[in-house]
Order: sequence, then structure tokens, then C-alpha cells
Amino acid sequence: MTSKSLRPKPFAVLNSSISILFQHPIIFYPLVISVFFQLLALEIFYFAPRPPLSVFFAPLISRLWGPEFLHYPYNFLLLPKLFYYAQVVIYLFAGGFLLAVSIRLIGAFNNDKKMSVKEAWKDCWPSYIHVLLASFLSFFLFFAFAKSYNNLYIWAAKIQAKGGVHGFIKHAILGSGLYVQFLVGILITAVLIYVIPIIVLEKKKIFPAIGLGLKFFWQSFWFTIVVVLVPTLFYLPVLLARDKIPALMTVTFPEIELVVLVVSTICATLVDCIIAAAVTTYYLYTKENPARPSA
Repeated sequence: MTSKSLRPKPFAVLNSSISILFQHPIIFYPLVISVFFQLLALEIFYFAPRPPLSVFFAPLISRLWGPEFLHYPYNFLLLPKLFYYAQVVIYLFAGGFLLAVSIRLIGAFNNDKKMSVKEAWKDCWPSYIHVLLASFLSFFLFFAFAKSYNNLYIWAAKIQAKGGVHGFIKHAILGSGLYVQFLVGILITAVLIYVIPIIVLEKKKIFPAIGLGLKFFWQSFWFTIVVVLVPTLFYLPVLLARDKIPALMTVTFPEIELVVLVVSTICATLVDCIIAAAVTTYYLYTKENPARPSA
């Protein structure tokens, strides 16, 4: 029988991780690059309907979505969709790797070692393809669920009943979509959260890292769920605001969308960094202090 009483508690690890981030702000540097790329893409899409960018973007937007989306205020309705596509590309090919560099720095500082961003970058670069595959796996799971839930949403919207069991099912599905996706997103994140730290810190390839990551997740199921859930809850209001951008535009002004998207990007990156610091700290502690048999 194994005793887990010596393992740290979720809130203690979160508190310790936040302390590490403030003590070593260099950890944020790779993620600042990620935020820069995302906000640069947002700026490009914001100015896309205007010269000189309109020379390239205007024909594409007109053909794919319609010429009305080149004009105010309809261009703001298209902006979140274009920005989402850009964020996916940035996450897959750069964001995941930049997070891996931050994780490498977190690992070094947890072991009281000094490391520069350049050194962490060089140390992580040989693992780039495996981090890339891990990022693709994470995105695929999110995409597969979102696609499945969207089909369920379309099915529910076609239900004609306003009451009874069928009416209840319809309202439950149509009214809980964001929250269901939020919770499933937390679960998917938690399941794969140890994969990139194992790739970076243990120099494992993708498949062994997935196996070890799943095993470690199962052994620390509730700890991991709490560590992922708590920081993400602070992001929920921003996520709700991003989901309600069209409604916000009607009661405020179209430019509010830019504010929401910028705040969303910064908050999401900060949450990712806190979670990464917490799970990396916990992984290293558990590896160095394996559970002992109880008396």
C-alpha cells in the first residue's frame, strides 16, 4: 500500500509556482514572444480591409465570407474567426515550443540552477518535433470534441418540442455548450499536461512521453484536475466575454472586441504559464520524493 500524505497539496504547489514565476520573471520571456506573435496577427487582421494590406486580404475575404465583411462594423464580426485561425497556427508551430522553453527554465530554477533563455532554447530545440506532435495531439482532441459537440448542438436546435423530455434536452444542450466545452477542455488539458514537461525534462520521444504522462496523470488524477481547474476558472469570465462579443458590440461599440481579444490572449498565456509551473514543480518533486510504503 502506498502513502500519498507526503505529497504536496494543489494549492501549496500553485502558491509555490506563482512565487517561482515572480522570483524568476525570465520564465515569462518565451511566452511574451508567443503573445507578441498573436497580437501581431490580430493587428494585421484588424488592418486587413485597409490599404496596403487590402491588396492581398480583400479578395480573399470577399470570396470566402462576402464583401460586406470588408466594411465597418461587419469587419469586427469576422475578426475573432481570423484571429482564432492565427492562434491555432501559432500555437501548433511556435506556442507549444515556447511553452516548452519556459518549462525548461522552470525545471532549472526548481533545481536551484541558473539558466538563460538562450540555453533553454538550445536545450529544447532537439525535442521540437516531439513538442510539435504533442501540440498537434492536444489540438486534435480539442477539435474532435468541438466538432462532435457542434453536431450535437445542430441536432438539438432542430428539436421542435418546447416542453417535456425533448424540450428539456434541447434547452440543456443549447444552454450549456460553453460550459461543457470549458470542462471537457480542462479534462483534455489535464490528461496531456505532463507530456511536454516529460519531453523537455526527460528528453523522451513523443510516444514514451505520452505513456509516462498518462500514467503520471492517473496516479495524480485529483491533484492535476485541481491544479488545471483553479487557474482556468479565473480565465472563465474572459472566455464568456469572448463568446459574447457580438452581444457586447451591440450594447457598447465594435472596438470593444479588440479589448476582449487582447485581454483574452494575455490572460490565457498567464494561466498556461501558472499551470505549467505547477505541474512541472509537482512532477519534479514527485520524481525526487517517491511515495513510501505506509507503516
